[in-house]
Amino acid sequence: MAEKNLPIKFFQKRQRDEQDTEAGGGGQLPKWIDASSVGEKSIYIRQVLGNVSHSLAEKVKRNNYIPSVVRLKLNSDALAKTYRRDIGNLFNVGKLNTIGVSGEDEVLIKIDNQEDLQQMTEKIANADNEYPSQSTVTGICAITNIEEFKPQISIEPNESTILQVKLFNYGDSSLNSVLIKEFEKYCKKFQLEFKSAPYSGELNIYRINGYYH
Repeated sequence: MAEKNLPIKFFQKRQRDEQDTEAGGGGQLPKWIDASSVGEKSIYIRQVLGNVSHSLAEKVKRNNYIPSVVRLKLNSDALAKTYRRDIGNLFNVGKLNTIGVSGEDEVLIKIDNQEDLQQMTEKIANADNEYPSQSTVTGICAITNIEEFKPQISIEPNESTILQVKLFNYGDSSLNSVLIKEFEKYCKKFQLEFKSAPYSGELNIYRINGYYH
C-alpha cells in the first residue's frame, strides 16, 4: 500500500479552551499519583518527543510544515477537567496546542515546530527539579502513554471503496488551508478521486475513492 501517514483524524474537536498557566502550589497531590515515578515518566515522555523532533526535521527537508500531532493516553483516574488543565500546562506554549479528544481518555496535541517542541520538553524537564510544581507532577503522572499520531485504516481498500476522511482542525485557518492543499496534492499524486463533503465550516471532511497501491 502507499504511504499511510496521512494527516487525518477521527476525533471530535475539543471546544473548551485550555489555560496555559501553572496551577498554584500547596495542597496535596491526588492519591492516584506515585510521585516516585515522575522522574522516570518525564524521561519517557521526552524520549518520545525526541522522536517527534526527528519527524519534524524530516518534514522540513521536504518543505512540509504541517504540524505533527501526538496522542496522549490518560490514566483512568485523571479524567477530570482539572487534570486536563495540568496536561495543558505542559503542552500549551503561549498558544493552544490541545486540539482534540477521543472519548474520555485520549488527548491530541499539535506541535508546530522545533521551537514549540523545545519549550514543551523544557516544561516536562521541570520534573527533574528538587521541588517540581504540583501541576507539573500531576500533568506528567496523568499520562500513561504518548505516541506520534499515525492514522489507521482498518480495511483493505479497492477500486470501489469510498472512504470518509476528516482532516485535523488545528484551530488556525492558515494551518488548515495548508493541510487541505497538502491532502489534495496527495490525492492527485496517487490518482484518488476526492470531493469535499458538505459539513459545517469547522470540519474539513472528504470522500475519496480509488486504489492504494
